[in-house]
Amino acid sequence: MWDPPRTYVDDYCPSASGIKDFIYHSVLGDQPVAADAEIDRIRVLYFGFVTFVNHCYGQLLEAVDDLGLRDDTIVLFVSDHGTEVMGKGHFDKSGARLYPYNTRLNWLVRH
Repeated sequence: MWDPPRTYVDDYCPSASGIKDFIYHSVLGDQPVAADAEIDRIRVLYFGFVTFVNHCYGQLLEAVDDLGLRDDTIVLFVSDHGTEVMGKGHFDKSGARLYPYNTRLNWLVRH
């Protein structure tokens, strides 16, 4: 479900009148029935959500620093690998379409 705060989405692509925000992209399935402008909007919903998560992670690290806990804290962040956003003609993930960018996990460690 890609439903970030609108400011994160609009940084990539301002809301356009008449374009529906597909909050959950899987309603389109493998064969998009959306117009090009709607597909672009779905992409920026995903990009906006990733940017929002990065912002939240930064706030967590700043809080650790502000509380003086940097030297006594290990922060581990494990993330899913993301999804396809029409880069190869599809939304979502599928066992039939496994690529390095959608099978690897992200693991960040700050110690």
